[in-house]
Amino acid sequence: MIYAAVSKRGLSLWRIRLLLLAFLPSVLVSLFFDVFTYWWNFCTIAWVAVFVLFYFVYFPVRCFRLKYAVDKSAVVLRYGVFYVRTKYMLLSSVQYVSVSQTPLQAVLGIANVTVHAAGGTIVVPYLRERQAAMLRKALSPKLRNIASTL
Repeated sequence: MIYAAVSKRGLSLWRIRLLLLAFLPSVLVSLFFDVFTYWWNFCTIAWVAVFVLFYFVYFPVRCFRLKYAVDKSAVVLRYGVFYVRTKYMLLSSVQYVSVSQTPLQAVLGIANVTVHAAGGTIVVPYLRERQAAMLRKALSPKLRNIASTL
């Protein structure tokens, strides 16, 4: 089984979210502590360190390890930073497939494909829009049945 990587624009999406979220601790530290006191320095160094760790280490590793594969019998999603998790879903159990986007994902040209089955759901995030449409078409039970009869 050959695994395909998701779009690197997903990394950009998480980094934009992180930048927006980093605004909150900077404002809170400025409101609650006098500038250049011990606690202000400690809190500022702490939130900047967490920001740098997530921006340059956690999210790139998360994006690099997020892979998916589709073969004749199953959809497989591999993901995880500290340990790798694998989700399998048999194509015979797929009930429907949907494609969704947030407004920020639409700007970046990426989408999420959600595969629904009786036993659970698999979300394949950060696919380019064209790739997501092709995956939805390939996994949809109705479209698969039509293609197999032709």
